[in-house]
Amino acid sequence: MAWTDATNLWLTWVRDRADVFRRGYEQLVRLHGEPLAGRLLRFCDTGSALLAGGEIGDVRITGAGARGGGQDARITGSGR
Repeated sequence: MAWTDATNLWLTWVRDRADVFRRGYEQLVRLHGEPLAGRLLRFCDTGSALLAGGEIGDVRITGAGARGGGQDARITGSGR
């Protein structure tokens, strides 16, 4: 089995996604309405803050089964 910390990969993606939402916020409001657009932006900002603060993280665990077939599983959660 191999364990790989993938937190930085997700941190970058989530932070970039929050920036995209922020830049296109007015369009999101027109498309989805203010309540949903606001919730989407808060969701992205919260995920980014939690990852950046070390409150949550991501790992990739890879191993081979009894028959030699590789398996890849992703488990996301707090490592603290």
